[in-house]
Amino acid sequence: MNPCWRNTIGPYTDSRFDELSRGGWTDDYTAQVAQAFAEPHKPAGEWESAAAALQRFLTGIDALLNAHAEETIALVGRPHLLPIYLLGQPTVHLSDWQNLPFAAVALAAPEARRLLSDFQPVRL
Repeated sequence: MNPCWRNTIGPYTDSRFDELSRGGWTDDYTAQVAQAFAEPHKPAGEWESAAAALQRFLTGIDALLNAHAEETIALVGRPHLLPIYLLGQPTVHLSDWQNLPFAAVALAAPEARRLLSDFQPVRL
């Protein structure tokens, strides 16, 4: 085992990091994503508002950082909530979201709420 790698937290789930709650069906998924990003305080159809999801996420980040202040933490997530947090914009442009690689890694300083390195595709 690499001596630089320690897994003291272990993988676990926390509902505060869940994806945007998307109840109901939509005939135009891209348009609904665009609405959720463009109007973060307004639910897009039956979806949770992006602002509410972001607040839930930030509460989880604060709790995680407080509980593991000296640890390096990796978050693995789906394509809506992490870009809202990591792109650090009041609204997210649909084209920014569409340009994110499907499997990508970004480095962030959560306590400063800023992106240290942009999303980079994972190369196997």
